[in-house]
Amino acid sequence: MVTSARQTEPANADILGISTQEHFDPEQEFDNLIEILKKKSSVFYLKEVKCNYEHEDRIFFLSGPNQDKKSIKKCPSCLYAFQNSKEMVYCTFCGHSNDEKCMKKSRIYPNSHAQERGPICKLCDRKFLVHKQVADKYDYIKVAKKSLVDSISKLEKQGSAANAELENGDGDNSAKANQIAKIDEQMREMKNDITRYKNDRKSKKESNTVVLNEKEKMEKQVK
Repeated sequence: MVTSARQTEPANADILGISTQEHFDPEQEFDNLIEILKKKSSVFYLKEVKCNYEHEDRIFFLSGPNQDKKSIKKCPSCLYAFQNSKEMVYCTFCGHSNDEKCMKKSRIYPNSHAQERGPICKLCDRKFLVHKQVADKYDYIKVAKKSLVDSISKLEKQGSAANAELENGDGDNSAKANQIAKIDEQMREMKNDITRYKNDRKSKKESNTVVLNEKEKMEKQVK
């Protein structure tokens, strides 16, 4: 049987790359980064005290003092064991009993229209600092995600257009192949940047809410 030259051609398979053959989902990659951030920020330390952080903690939505007071055996900020109820001072944010020395600060209730302030324990005060860092990181990831998604979408369109012209025999094949190769390299660099950043986040022992120094690096990568 005679095989035509068209059937035996490699159909440009050797020069088509990531921009036209592989599917890369940057949105999923950034969603993975958000999950890493959630995991890393779920626990922080107040000196030697291990504390839990929840993004939806009610203290971040109060418009006035928390009226639900709760007496507990140990101060949540320093773990001092109360000898009697007279030692207890109540935080107006979480409502828990604290040692007096852990109740030296005050804060404005987040949703207070009158900017009303109330006494806050060390633990809740630290949670607000963590909350701000996490919120900043979330905002940054959202901006970086949009920038990268737009860039990759543009590259994919360019790659597909160059590939279509190559298959149709329009113009200089070698020039189109070089164009695809350059687009592929840009795509690979973007993928590698995300992978390196994600792996770095996974490997760090410090909480992302305490050490958030990667912002400038990532901003440069997505420009």
